[in-house]
Amino acid sequence: LWLVRDYDRMKEEYESSVDDSPAPSDGQPKGSNTSDTTARKAIRRAALGKRVGAIDNALDQLPKEYRKGIWNNIMFRYPYPMDADRRTYSRYKSRFVFYIAKNMAWA
Repeated sequence: LWLVRDYDRMKEEYESSVDDSPAPSDGQPKGSNTSDTTARKAIRRAALGKRVGAIDNALDQLPKEYRKGIWNNIMFRYPYPMDADRRTYSRYKSRFVFYIAKNMAWA
């Protein structure tokens, strides 16, 4: 659930990572900026893309009528809507979490 609750921050960081500029060099021959910043950013962007994609893919596998209720329950801890039984929402919430774990190769 922590991964889903962090979705907005990850998506924003993923989308803004293309526009980031490198930190200015300190001018010293052996300064602190010696690692490959481009590779580090690419690895970070790929990891964020995998997480965001896993959540998006898992959400797409749920029936449309339950997506908003499950999303609001996880993100904002709202109660489930009254349009279906609580057990139905709980079942699809469990499937949603399982699909995320499966997409992330955790299950």
